[in-house]
Amino acid sequence: MMGWTEEGVPMPIDVIGRPFSAVETALYVYELPVAGLEVGATVIVPPALLTRRVERTTGYVDVWPGGCHLEAGATVVFGFTVWPDVKMSQVDELVLNMDKSSRDSASIAPVVSLWSQESGDWEQVSVGWGEHSIPRAGAYVVPPGEVLVRLEASEEWPAAVENLTLTIKGRQ
Repeated sequence: MMGWTEEGVPMPIDVIGRPFSAVETALYVYELPVAGLEVGATVIVPPALLTRRVERTTGYVDVWPGGCHLEAGATVVFGFTVWPDVKMSQVDELVLNMDKSSRDSASIAPVVSLWSQESGDWEQVSVGWGEHSIPRAGAYVVPPGEVLVRLEASEEWPAAVENLTLTIKGRQ
């Protein structure tokens, strides 16, 4: 922990024989002990601790921070990666939140599929707009902590997703 203070500066300094002005500011640096989590402790990895990147697209896809627009028939694959310092030995729950864009009221929810490490293939999950708990969450979190999400717009209608996030719950 670090911080600056202008009160109670421990070392007053004077310049002898010359005019001077003093600004009394001190920088304090403290090392704080940090305890690790116990093995088996519950861990929640919120969206802020996952980085999102575009793996690939087909058709016209416009991506922005948090969301995307897919023209009819287009697909996008996102990779969500847990920060390296977050370690989980068991995944208990995967929560996917997909918000509809307020700019495009005609938008239909895209088809959502997750890459399964168990089957080695894409598995469609039954989700629409809103927050959904995904069954068999551990099958979709690929070591070292990555989830691949594929969105597919229907052949007839575009899809506009304002916000797409994941939360991972599990054990240390």
